[in-house]
Amino acid sequence: MKKLFLFTLLFALTHLIYADDIIYLNNGKEINAKVLKVSTNLVEYKKSNNLEGPTYELIKDKILMIVYENGEKDIFIKEEIGSQKNTLNNPGIYGTVEYDGEKLLAYNGDSITTERYIELAKQNCLQAYSLYNNGQKLKTAGTICMCVGAPLTTAGLVFLIFSKDYRANMIGGAIALVGMPTLATGIPLFCVGKYKKSKSYEVFNRKSQGYTTSQLQLNLNNDGIGLALVF
Repeated sequence: MKKLFLFTLLFALTHLIYADDIIYLNNGKEINAKVLKVSTNLVEYKKSNNLEGPTYELIKDKILMIVYENGEKDIFIKEEIGSQKNTLNNPGIYGTVEYDGEKLLAYNGDSITTERYIELAKQNCLQAYSLYNNGQKLKTAGTICMCVGAPLTTAGLVFLIFSKDYRANMIGGAIALVGMPTLATGIPLFCVGKYKKSKSYEVFNRKSQGYTTSQLQLNLNNDGIGLALVF
């Protein structure tokens, strides 16, 4: 009995020293956190070991319980009817990603690779998947155009500026005429590609939270570049 008392006292003291909010997920995982906000559908938090770091979000459907550092609890119990209704109305609810521009940071608080994101988008949000793929294609095409156009433009201008030979000037002009439009085409393609990849994450998160989106897309395909309205 004495040993049990001492163990309980030690556990309580340890809890006081290292007190954190603890988020218990439905899959059995625990997250040591500082809970910032509990809204209707989301819980916002920071990791307890990085309070100056990014703010993460979790859908409440994924959370079993939150135990706060003062001992209070929030228990999230899904009613069966409500859960079925939620699944029918929002079949794409799966989680959210954290990102900085087009750079992925985390998925539901855990690190995530590009390959994993593509897999999740393909399974849960085809619009985000399409945006990402088209963004990657546009960015790659833009990079190629810039890598080809920049040296051609530079070489052509060098011929025109420093050469006094007529034939060399003609060659330089021809090179510049190829390089400059190639470079000019590559820059917007690259920028639009970056934007579409970032937009993919936004659409992914909005679909996760039950919203629908529609937008005008610039797509790169086998027939060229075209516009499409995607819902």
